[in-house]
Amino acid sequence: MNSKEIDKKRLNTLVNEVIRDYGASDKKHVYRQIGASLISMGLEADSDVKSKCLLKPQESFDFKNEPSSSRKLFIDTISREIPAENAEKIGRNFWKIFKEKAKSYICEDGAIIKLIKDGKVNAALEKVITSVLIPMGISGLWIPALATITVGILILILKAGIESLCNLNNM
Repeated sequence: MNSKEIDKKRLNTLVNEVIRDYGASDKKHVYRQIGASLISMGLEADSDVKSKCLLKPQESFDFKNEPSSSRKLFIDTISREIPAENAEKIGRNFWKIFKEKAKSYICEDGAIIKLIKDGKVNAALEKVITSVLIPMGISGLWIPALATITVGILILILKAGIESLCNLNNM
């Protein structure tokens, strides 16, 4: 099996797990998981509307101008316990920014819209992952923290209703 087939198989497994488990997932818990993953990697959502990237280093880390103090702050940040409220707030903020940035990728992609309208949710979610997350800067889906963020995004898309993200009910 080549690496492309392995990646596709992993992607199918990920999507199937999300579809199987999303009904039992609590949104607050998903926000907390996303937020905790972001904090643990020293990342935050990139709220710059002009940027196509979704993630950026936390603003408190200035590795270019203050490498020593930023490295110490980073280590302190990723090694401390993360309060659930903080993680949830960061996760909610990430979801808000993700929705704004992803709409153009998802809602303007005719292939995704057709899959959604045809009721092929699994295939639509696979396409969402590859056509949205990778160009927006989330690659390496098999890194545990990024996989947690990806799973969270897919669960939230399903909970919100993938159709409502693009207002397909009004089409």
